[in-house]
Amino acid sequence: MVSNQLDYISSNRFRFVMSESKRGRALMVLGTTSDAGKSVTNMALCRILNDMGYSVCPFKSQNMSLNAKPTSGCHEISRIQELQCIAARVDPSFRVNPILLKPTCDMKSQVIVEGKVFGTYDVDSYYSDFI
Repeated sequence: MVSNQLDYISSNRFRFVMSESKRGRALMVLGTTSDAGKSVTNMALCRILNDMGYSVCPFKSQNMSLNAKPTSGCHEISRIQELQCIAARVDPSFRVNPILLKPTCDMKSQVIVEGKVFGTYDVDSYYSDFI
């Protein structure tokens, strides 16, 4: 089969045929609670799949964490997303963690957007401005 093409299968469905470089698929790790182990599982999967020859890049659109680290481009991302990038053998970037919430006192969080401080918001303000 030719790589990167849609292949017709029964019931008018199509499936994506992967190329030789094993690109083009997505995997989502889900859990029902905080601290369920999703991030660590994702980190392990990044390394395992990369070792198998897959092109892997972690992504978490929004994360709440006090553990943050600047990337080489001086953009702040959560530490676990940095570790996932290292496991996937890709350069850590704010693109893998575009919104970082760092809790502060009084039910507020510092909002980091694309690696840069955007402001400090309470829940109501955050939802009205961002959601």
